[in-house]
Amino acid sequence: MAEISESVRELIRRRVTSMDHIEVLMRLYEAHGEPLTAQELERGARLGPQTVARCAAELVNARLVSHDPAANSYRYAPA
Repeated sequence: MAEISESVRELIRRRVTSMDHIEVLMRLYEAHGEPLTAQELERGARLGPQTVARCAAELVNARLVSHDPAANSYRYAPA
């Protein structure tokens, strides 16, 4: 099994605080840079609208995700 690098460990400790966050982040990562709407994230991550909204907002604040308010879409965009 591969060792998890210290930089990935630090990312998880500081910016990804729950499995819900990981689900949202993984759906965005798997979209290969294409934006996903909140509804698409809800379906893909199998999470409710409030959970997706909270996690997406926190991932935007953590500078891992960008948000386009006009389209209400999110994109994987780590700083």
